[in-house]
Amino acid sequence: MVVLSALPIWSKYAPTVENAYLSTQNMRGAFLPDSVHALASGALILHGVIHLAACIWTGEYRNGPVLRWIGIVALWVLALAGQVTGTVLPLDRHDAQTLAIETAVAAQVPVVGNSVAKLMGGGSDFGQRSLDTWWVSHLVLGVIITVLAAVVLREVLRDGGRSARWTMVLGFGVLIGLGAVVAPPFGERAEATDFASYDARPAWYTWPLHSLLRMFSEVGVGWLGVAVVPVLLVAFVVLLPWINRNGSMAIDRLSLITLAMFFGVACLGFGGSFAPLTGSQDPPRAVGGGALATAPIDPVLAELGRKAFAEQGCSGCHGIDGSKSIAGPDLTGVHKKFPDREWYVNFIANPKSVRPNTIMPAFNKLDRPTLEALADYLRNPQR
Repeated sequence: MVVLSALPIWSKYAPTVENAYLSTQNMRGAFLPDSVHALASGALILHGVIHLAACIWTGEYRNGPVLRWIGIVALWVLALAGQVTGTVLPLDRHDAQTLAIETAVAAQVPVVGNSVAKLMGGGSDFGQRSLDTWWVSHLVLGVIITVLAAVVLREVLRDGGRSARWTMVLGFGVLIGLGAVVAPPFGERAEATDFASYDARPAWYTWPLHSLLRMFSEVGVGWLGVAVVPVLLVAFVVLLPWINRNGSMAIDRLSLITLAMFFGVACLGFGGSFAPLTGSQDPPRAVGGGALATAPIDPVLAELGRKAFAEQGCSGCHGIDGSKSIAGPDLTGVHKKFPDREWYVNFIANPKSVRPNTIMPAFNKLDRPTLEALADYLRNPQR
């Protein structure tokens, strides 16, 4: 279904940095498959959650071949991967900043993080190679998702229980319905600065993962929330037919309620807001932190800030002396946008007080002199 709806899209989309945005803009609203394709993976993700939950609640996952259950779980995971790989292709501002955030999050994972982030970004800087990586990945996933969806739908309609059949049929029906009435989101063309900016709010389908990232970041292990917890969750769901095949249905329901409460706490307590479902999802453009007169830069304080930058681990995300690193934005030109010392003090101590959707951890245990030293170091154009 995804492939069939995408054929008119793929034949008109120009997968080049120069023409990707314009070709996407020209296709918007031109025909129904555009909306269906843009919403397909998102609808499949939501549909997968509902379908899996219904099967666990009723115990239907125990009925029928185990391979069918694994196929349903795989379809849900691949739908999420399809949505992620397709996000950046239109190259609007939200997409570019989303890519920057995703690569930064990936880079936080120990051992393999930097390698994965470079693979996602197609290198250290976004370019044609990066777009090619996402474009080819999206094409391949589209074919796999379509074939798997057809197989799973056939198996569920033939041998599945009532709740399994109804949630499957309704899910695909909602997909077509949304495509007929909802225009896919689209914003302004991405600029070079957007590929090193981190202000975009998460899309609704990545909001739970973003919430886990922020929740675990409170204790300094944000990567657990986006790398380990999702893998454990998927493994648990896949292994359910073996874990509790002959057990009590009450255990299934208790597990489902526990998971719902866990993600509810993460989303409501740490998630913030997600991007609009339609229209422009672009974040507001950054406003300089006091473009007029500010306190003069103290060279002694700036030198202390240089040492604190290394001691506090800032270079791990931003590179030595703030030069670009794969895990964080390039800070070499940040003094032009934010010349005010107080802006840096507030942002470093409590980033969310300045930018609510940032993934930067708070350094609220630093004393005022250290914060001011870091501020003068970062706003010093001669560093």
